[in-house]
Amino acid sequence: MPVRRHTANIVLALTKKFAVWCLFTLGTGLGCGIVVDGRLIEGSHSHGAMSGHITIDVRDDARICPCGQPGHLEAYVSGVAPGEAAVEFMEDGRKTSLNSRIESGAMLTPLVIAEEAAAGDALSLELVLDTARYLAVGNCEHDAHDRPGCRAVGGGINFGGPDSPLGRRYLDAIREEVSRRHSPFRRSRQQLIMLRSAAMPAT
Repeated sequence: MPVRRHTANIVLALTKKFAVWCLFTLGTGLGCGIVVDGRLIEGSHSHGAMSGHITIDVRDDARICPCGQPGHLEAYVSGVAPGEAAVEFMEDGRKTSLNSRIESGAMLTPLVIAEEAAAGDALSLELVLDTARYLAVGNCEHDAHDRPGCRAVGGGINFGGPDSPLGRRYLDAIREEVSRRHSPFRRSRQQLIMLRSAAMPAT
């Protein structure tokens, strides 16, 4: 089934099933849409939910978001975030197969990191699971306000997506962290799913 048709069908199904649901899309940045009773919430200035700019890190050395502010969720889960984190780890001396990918001329994209994680590189897997953890933290912060019955994760940054072992491990890590951080009242009340994307093939 083509990805766009699949996504459209999922959107229709979620709108029929849930009075309130939310979509996170990870790519160059972090997009978000909140649907309430079949209507997209656009806000007063047509920007809807600026979820990428939720503050999740208040440390003095927090990563800087593309908007210029420190500690925003987007700085930890966008398309450039895993690569930037990888460089920091490698500068600290961490051993990783990503070094050979750089030497061969590759950019440290999420796809390259996903390939190395699937091949057994420990640092690459750590980067994937860190992304899951940060996204889960943002989910819980967001959930305190919109209380969706379902949150869907889409976009090109899915580390292989729901059809790959790594993608499923990534999704499971998000779910586990959300469950750990949610109040007991919320743990069984929200579904979290991942949409398929053509931007990152299964690994």
